[in-house]
Order: sequence, then C-alpha cells, then structure tokens
Amino acid sequence: MMVVGSTFNSMSNNKEEELVLSDLYDFVLNPNISTSERKIGLMAKKDLEKGRYIVAVLNQIVVSFQQLALRNKGLTTEASQFYDTIYPILIKLKPIGTNLGYIGINNSYLE
Repeated sequence: MMVVGSTFNSMSNNKEEELVLSDLYDFVLNPNISTSERKIGLMAKKDLEKGRYIVAVLNQIVVSFQQLALRNKGLTTEASQFYDTIYPILIKLKPIGTNLGYIGINNSYLE
C-alpha cells in the first residue's frame, strides 16, 4: 500500500516539475521581466534540469522574489503573476509540517 502511494506522489511530483519547468522557460523568455527576475528564473531552471528537489527550488524562487520585491518595492507584473502561479504549487508539494519561514532564511538566488 505504501509503495502505491509513493509511486503516485512521485508521478505527481514529476508532472508538477514538468509544468513548473515549462512555466520557467516561458517566464525567462518574457521580454517584460527585469534582469534580476530573469536571473532568478534561469538559476531555478538550471537547478530543476540538474534534478534538484522541486520543493527546494520553488522555495528558493519564492524567497528570491520576496527579497527582490522588498528591495525594489515590487515585482514586474509578469513576475508577480509567475509568483502567484508557483506559490500554490509549493504549498501543495511541501511535506506536512515544513516551516516555510524557517527554510527561507538565507535561501535565495540573489546575492
């Protein structure tokens, strides 16, 4: 029984990863995003392509966008829409009991 659940979760995560990767491709090609936003997207895309855990990548994108938004007093409309797309995916995929505030400290694609 546990194996079936694990297989289902793995398949679900793979599907989510493919969707996120596709969204990242579209995001980084968008001419209306800032250089910093594109840098975050490219680094995240590279991490996913290398097989990094999707929850870690999504969390790092979210934290990076939050820090960038605070620094710049906002994100571009396109980055805000992308954030609104990926944040619910992060919440859905993260293990129960994960403290996003804690794992987000000093975990950014920005310098």
